[in-house]
Amino acid sequence: MTNRSFICNRSAVQYNALMKEWIGMYKFRGHERYAPLLTSLLIQAFQAMCEELSLVAAKETQASVAHSATSAPPPVDASLHPPSLRASTYTRVQPPGAHASTAVRTNLQAATRQPKSLLPNPKPRWRPDVVTYVPVSNERLAERGFNQAERLASGLAAACRLPVVDLLQRRINTTKQSFKTRGERIETMKEAFSISPGVMDILRDLYIDKAESNSAREHSCPLQLLLIDDIYTTGSTLDACGRVLLNAAVSSDITVEIYTLTLARS
Repeated sequence: MTNRSFICNRSAVQYNALMKEWIGMYKFRGHERYAPLLTSLLIQAFQAMCEELSLVAAKETQASVAHSATSAPPPVDASLHPPSLRASTYTRVQPPGAHASTAVRTNLQAATRQPKSLLPNPKPRWRPDVVTYVPVSNERLAERGFNQAERLASGLAAACRLPVVDLLQRRINTTKQSFKTRGERIETMKEAFSISPGVMDILRDLYIDKAESNSAREHSCPLQLLLIDDIYTTGSTLDACGRVLLNAAVSSDITVEIYTLTLARS
Protein backbone atom coordinates (compact mmCIF):
# COMPACT_ATOMS: atom_id res chain seq x y z
CA MET A 1 0.00 0.00 0.00
CA THR A 2 2.84 2.38 0.84
CA ASN A 3 4.63 1.62 -2.42
CA ARG A 4 1.46 2.18 -4.45
CA SER A 5 0.83 5.50 -2.75
CA PHE A 6 4.39 6.56 -3.43
CA ILE A 7 4.08 5.64 -7.11
CA CYS A 8 0.76 7.47 -7.43
CA ASN A 9 2.14 10.55 -5.72
CA ARG A 10 5.24 10.50 -7.91
CA SER A 11 3.09 10.20 -11.03
CA ALA A 12 0.98 13.15 -9.91
CA VAL A 13 4.09 15.24 -9.34
CA GLN A 14 5.44 14.32 -12.76
CA TYR A 15 2.13 15.13 -14.42
CA ASN A 16 1.92 18.50 -12.66
CA ALA A 17 5.47 19.29 -13.76
CA LEU A 18 4.57 18.45 -17.36
CA MET A 19 1.43 20.56 -17.18
CA LYS A 20 3.44 23.49 -15.86
CA GLU A 21 5.94 23.10 -18.68
CA TRP A 22 3.26 22.84 -21.38
CA ILE A 23 1.33 25.86 -20.11
CA GLY A 24 4.50 27.89 -19.74
CA MET A 25 5.53 27.15 -23.32
CA TYR A 26 2.02 27.97 -24.54
CA LYS A 27 1.30 31.07 -22.48
CA PHE A 28 4.67 32.79 -22.11
CA ARG A 29 6.64 31.49 -25.10
CA GLY A 30 3.79 31.61 -27.61
CA HIS A 31 4.20 28.05 -28.90
CA GLU A 32 0.91 27.39 -30.71
CA ARG A 33 1.65 23.68 -31.19
CA TYR A 34 0.54 23.12 -27.57
CA ALA A 35 -2.94 24.51 -28.31
CA PRO A 36 -4.59 21.20 -29.38
CA LEU A 37 -3.18 19.33 -26.37
CA LEU A 38 -4.24 21.96 -23.84
CA THR A 39 -7.61 22.41 -25.52
CA SER A 40 -8.30 18.68 -25.15
CA LEU A 41 -7.52 18.95 -21.43
CA LEU A 42 -9.84 21.94 -21.13
CA ILE A 43 -12.62 20.02 -22.90
CA GLN A 44 -12.29 17.19 -20.35
CA ALA A 45 -12.60 19.72 -17.53
CA PHE A 46 -15.61 21.26 -19.27
CA GLN A 47 -17.34 17.89 -19.55
CA ALA A 48 -16.81 17.26 -15.84
CA MET A 49 -18.17 20.75 -15.14
CA CYS A 50 -21.29 19.98 -17.20
CA GLU A 51 -21.86 16.73 -15.32
CA GLU A 52 -21.58 18.45 -11.96
CA LEU A 53 -23.86 21.35 -12.87
CA SER A 54 -26.38 18.97 -14.44
CA LEU A 55 -26.62 17.11 -11.12
CA VAL A 56 -27.13 20.41 -9.33
CA ALA A 57 -29.90 21.36 -11.78
CA ALA A 58 -31.60 17.98 -11.31
CA LYS A 59 -31.53 18.33 -7.51
CA GLU A 60 -32.95 21.85 -7.71
CA THR A 61 -35.76 20.60 -9.94
CA GLN A 62 -36.59 17.80 -7.50
CA ALA A 63 -36.55 20.23 -4.58
CA SER A 64 -38.88 22.55 -6.47
CA VAL A 65 -41.27 19.67 -7.16
CA ALA A 66 -41.24 18.56 -3.52
CA HIS A 67 -41.95 22.11 -2.36
CA SER A 68 -44.86 22.40 -4.79
CA ALA A 69 -46.29 19.10 -3.57
CA THR A 70 -46.16 20.10 0.10
CA SER A 71 -47.79 23.46 -0.62
CA ALA A 72 -50.57 22.09 -2.82
CA PRO A 73 -54.13 23.39 -2.17
CA PRO A 74 -56.54 21.25 -0.10
CA PRO A 75 -58.89 18.79 -1.88
CA VAL A 76 -62.10 20.22 -3.26
CA ASP A 77 -65.50 18.74 -4.00
CA ALA A 78 -65.38 17.67 -7.63
CA SER A 79 -69.14 18.05 -7.97
CA LEU A 80 -68.86 21.76 -7.17
CA HIS A 81 -65.74 22.27 -9.26
CA PRO A 82 -65.82 20.18 -12.45
CA PRO A 83 -62.52 19.25 -14.11
CA SER A 84 -60.89 22.08 -16.02
CA LEU A 85 -58.86 21.88 -19.21
CA ARG A 86 -56.36 24.39 -17.83
CA ALA A 87 -52.87 23.25 -16.89
CA SER A 88 -52.33 21.74 -13.47
CA THR A 89 -49.84 22.88 -10.82
CA TYR A 90 -47.12 20.61 -12.20
CA THR A 91 -47.38 21.48 -15.88
CA ARG A 92 -43.99 23.16 -15.84
CA VAL A 93 -42.23 19.95 -14.76
CA GLN A 94 -44.22 17.41 -16.77
CA PRO A 95 -43.37 16.00 -20.20
CA PRO A 96 -45.66 17.18 -23.04
CA GLY A 97 -49.07 15.57 -22.93
CA ALA A 98 -48.76 14.42 -19.34
CA HIS A 99 -51.61 15.00 -16.92
CA ALA A 100 -51.49 15.18 -13.13
CA SER A 101 -54.47 13.59 -11.46
CA THR A 102 -56.31 15.16 -8.52
CA ALA A 103 -54.68 12.63 -6.20
CA VAL A 104 -51.19 13.60 -7.27
CA ARG A 105 -51.88 17.32 -7.08
CA THR A 106 -53.40 17.20 -3.62
CA ASN A 107 -51.75 14.27 -1.87
CA LEU A 108 -48.02 14.31 -1.02
CA GLN A 109 -47.93 10.54 -0.43
CA ALA A 110 -49.42 9.86 -3.85
CA ALA A 111 -46.95 12.28 -5.41
CA THR A 112 -43.97 10.48 -3.92
CA ARG A 113 -45.27 7.19 -5.28
CA GLN A 114 -45.40 8.60 -8.81
CA PRO A 115 -42.11 10.47 -9.31
CA LYS A 116 -42.16 10.06 -13.10
CA SER A 117 -45.23 12.26 -13.34
CA LEU A 118 -43.43 15.03 -11.47
CA LEU A 119 -39.95 15.01 -12.98
CA PRO A 120 -38.90 16.36 -16.36
CA ASN A 121 -37.99 13.93 -19.08
CA PRO A 122 -35.21 13.91 -20.09
CA LYS A 123 -33.23 15.18 -17.10
CA PRO A 124 -31.93 18.75 -17.49
CA ARG A 125 -28.50 18.92 -19.10
CA TRP A 126 -26.42 21.99 -18.31
CA ARG A 127 -24.84 23.72 -21.27
CA PRO A 128 -23.74 27.35 -21.59
CA ASP A 129 -25.47 29.50 -24.17
CA VAL A 130 -22.35 31.47 -25.10
CA VAL A 131 -18.60 30.92 -24.78
CA THR A 132 -16.31 33.94 -24.47
CA TYR A 133 -12.78 34.62 -23.28
CA VAL A 134 -10.47 37.09 -21.58
CA PRO A 135 -9.02 39.49 -24.18
CA VAL A 136 -5.41 40.66 -24.33
CA SER A 137 -3.98 44.06 -25.22
CA ASN A 138 -2.59 44.83 -28.66
CA GLU A 139 0.88 44.98 -27.14
CA ARG A 140 0.57 41.52 -25.61
CA LEU A 141 -0.97 40.16 -28.81
CA ALA A 142 2.00 41.43 -30.83
CA GLU A 143 4.41 39.96 -28.28
CA ARG A 144 2.88 36.47 -28.13
CA GLY A 145 1.43 36.26 -31.63
CA PHE A 146 -2.04 35.10 -30.56
CA ASN A 147 -4.47 35.20 -27.64
CA GLN A 148 -4.10 31.93 -25.76
CA ALA A 149 -7.49 32.21 -24.04
CA GLU A 150 -9.22 32.92 -27.35
CA ARG A 151 -7.62 29.85 -28.94
CA LEU A 152 -8.78 27.65 -26.03
CA ALA A 153 -12.31 29.10 -26.14
CA SER A 154 -12.58 28.61 -29.90
CA GLY A 155 -11.36 25.02 -29.68
CA LEU A 156 -13.78 24.19 -26.88
CA ALA A 157 -16.71 25.86 -28.63
CA ALA A 158 -16.01 24.04 -31.91
CA ALA A 159 -15.69 20.64 -30.23
CA CYS A 160 -18.87 21.10 -28.17
CA ARG A 161 -20.86 22.94 -30.87
CA LEU A 162 -21.31 26.10 -28.85
CA PRO A 163 -21.31 29.70 -30.10
CA VAL A 164 -18.22 31.74 -29.24
CA VAL A 165 -18.67 35.53 -29.10
CA ASP A 166 -16.02 38.22 -28.57
CA LEU A 167 -17.86 39.93 -25.72
CA LEU A 168 -14.96 41.83 -24.19
CA GLN A 169 -12.15 44.10 -25.30
CA ARG A 170 -9.03 45.25 -23.48
CA ARG A 171 -9.01 48.96 -22.78
CA ILE A 172 -5.52 49.28 -21.32
CA ASN A 173 -2.35 47.22 -21.22
CA THR A 174 -2.01 46.23 -17.57
CA THR A 175 1.55 44.93 -18.01
CA LYS A 176 2.53 41.56 -16.55
CA GLN A 177 0.68 40.65 -13.37
CA SER A 178 2.96 37.89 -12.09
CA PHE A 179 5.05 40.26 -9.95
CA LYS A 180 2.12 42.12 -8.39
CA THR A 181 0.31 41.44 -5.12
CA ARG A 182 -3.34 40.45 -5.12
CA GLY A 183 -4.38 43.95 -4.06
CA GLU A 184 -2.32 45.51 -6.83
CA ARG A 185 -3.83 43.15 -9.39
CA ILE A 186 -7.38 43.96 -8.32
CA GLU A 187 -6.72 47.70 -8.49
CA THR A 188 -5.02 47.40 -11.89
CA MET A 189 -7.87 45.37 -13.38
CA LYS A 190 -10.72 47.67 -12.36
CA GLU A 191 -10.75 49.64 -15.61
CA ALA A 192 -8.97 47.14 -17.85
CA PHE A 193 -11.96 45.78 -19.80
CA SER A 194 -15.06 46.98 -21.62
CA ILE A 195 -17.84 45.49 -23.73
CA SER A 196 -17.07 45.03 -27.40
CA PRO A 197 -19.17 47.26 -29.68
CA GLY A 198 -22.43 45.73 -30.92
CA VAL A 199 -22.30 42.50 -28.95
CA MET A 200 -25.19 43.34 -26.64
CA ASP A 201 -27.56 43.06 -29.61
CA ILE A 202 -26.27 39.53 -30.14
CA LEU A 203 -26.81 38.65 -26.48
CA ARG A 204 -30.28 40.16 -26.51
CA ASP A 205 -31.30 38.03 -29.49
CA LEU A 206 -29.92 34.89 -27.82
CA TYR A 207 -31.71 35.81 -24.61
CA ILE A 208 -35.07 36.25 -26.33
CA ASP A 209 -34.65 33.06 -28.34
CA LYS A 210 -33.84 31.07 -25.20
CA ALA A 211 -36.84 32.47 -23.34
CA GLU A 212 -39.17 31.63 -26.21
CA SER A 213 -37.76 28.11 -26.66
CA ASN A 214 -38.29 27.41 -22.96
CA SER A 215 -41.80 28.91 -22.98
CA ALA A 216 -40.78 31.10 -20.08
CA ARG A 217 -40.73 34.79 -19.32
CA GLU A 218 -37.40 36.40 -20.14
CA HIS A 219 -36.41 37.33 -16.60
CA SER A 220 -36.89 33.74 -15.39
CA CYS A 221 -34.62 32.24 -18.06
CA PRO A 222 -31.08 33.62 -17.60
CA LEU A 223 -28.51 33.52 -20.35
CA GLN A 224 -25.55 31.39 -19.24
CA LEU A 225 -22.10 32.65 -20.23
CA LEU A 226 -18.89 30.61 -20.00
CA LEU A 227 -15.79 32.79 -19.60
CA ILE A 228 -12.47 31.14 -20.53
CA ASP A 229 -8.96 32.06 -19.40
CA ASP A 230 -5.69 30.14 -19.38
CA ILE A 231 -4.45 30.60 -15.80
CA TYR A 232 -6.27 31.45 -12.57
CA THR A 233 -3.99 33.23 -10.11
CA THR A 234 -5.85 35.62 -7.82
CA GLY A 235 -9.11 35.72 -9.76
CA SER A 236 -8.82 39.48 -10.30
CA THR A 237 -8.91 39.19 -14.11
CA LEU A 238 -11.99 36.95 -14.20
CA ASP A 239 -13.68 39.06 -11.55
CA ALA A 240 -13.09 42.26 -13.54
CA CYS A 241 -14.40 40.66 -16.73
CA GLY A 242 -17.44 39.30 -14.89
CA ARG A 243 -18.30 42.70 -13.45
CA VAL A 244 -18.19 44.32 -16.89
CA LEU A 245 -20.44 41.62 -18.33
CA LEU A 246 -22.92 41.85 -15.46
CA ASN A 247 -23.12 45.64 -15.61
CA ALA A 248 -23.67 45.58 -19.36
CA ALA A 249 -26.36 42.91 -19.02
CA VAL A 250 -28.20 44.86 -16.32
CA SER A 251 -28.11 48.00 -18.48
CA SER A 252 -29.63 46.02 -21.36
CA ASP A 253 -32.26 44.33 -19.15
CA ILE A 254 -30.73 40.89 -19.74
CA THR A 255 -30.44 38.33 -16.97
CA VAL A 256 -27.16 36.40 -17.11
CA GLU A 257 -25.28 33.78 -15.14
CA ILE A 258 -21.50 33.76 -15.57
CA TYR A 259 -19.37 30.63 -15.21
CA THR A 260 -15.58 30.55 -15.52
CA LEU A 261 -13.19 27.82 -16.62
CA THR A 262 -9.39 27.87 -16.72
CA LEU A 263 -6.64 25.40 -17.54
CA ALA A 264 -4.91 25.62 -14.17
CA ARG A 265 -4.52 27.57 -10.97
CA SER A 266 -1.14 28.98 -10.03
